[in-house]
Amino acid sequence: MGLSKSWSDFGLSGPKNLNLDEILKIEFPFLYKSLVEYANPAYIEVGSFYYGDDETSISDFFPLTQSYEYGSFLWCALDNSIIPKGILPFARYAGDFLICFDYRETKTSPKIILLDSFMSEIYPISNNFKVFWSFYMSD
Repeated sequence: MGLSKSWSDFGLSGPKNLNLDEILKIEFPFLYKSLVEYANPAYIEVGSFYYGDDETSISDFFPLTQSYEYGSFLWCALDNSIIPKGILPFARYAGDFLICFDYRETKTSPKIILLDSFMSEIYPISNNFKVFWSFYMSD
């Protein structure tokens, strides 16, 4: 699907804007917002991406809600001492590594990283969500 399409073109209607970007004082990538608006949470069954010499895929996206419950997007973003400040997990892969937005350098155009929170290792994936998604869906 090209960026000129909207999920609503397929008869899907998403929830109202949750304004989480305003709560967190960041700007979510447009493509990410479009994805979760109509598939929240999203369970992606195809695609893969590389980190270093290894390959993985997305297991699931975290639900984008205003809940602070364990495992929610806001819990990961605000109430978690394991995840470095400025890194916001939006998905995970089957091995429990976290796929994250990296807002440490900018609040408007995050890089995408893979975080092994147990080993405190960060693997760069892409410079933005659009590039990450194109890697992921090209497989």
